[in-house]
Amino acid sequence: HKYTGTYLHMLVTATIMLGIMEKEGFVGCGYDVEEADLMPFKNFGKIPGVCKISHFLGLTVLAMGIFTSFGLARFPVLK
Repeated sequence: HKYTGTYLHMLVTATIMLGIMEKEGFVGCGYDVEEADLMPFKNFGKIPGVCKISHFLGLTVLAMGIFTSFGLARFPVLK
């Protein structure tokens, strides 16, 4: 049970993130690139507002998944 629950938790987190990514494709989250985009954060203003919100939600889900995975883990007690 402890392995299945942890595995299921990771799969649900990945499924939520893939769902957000799929919806971003429907909206058209992106911008035109003519040359190598070496500093993508400089083009953050070119991304539509709704995509910025979905990026934030995706990062929030990722952080929650990582932190709850640490919460589920049993670390040895150091004395």
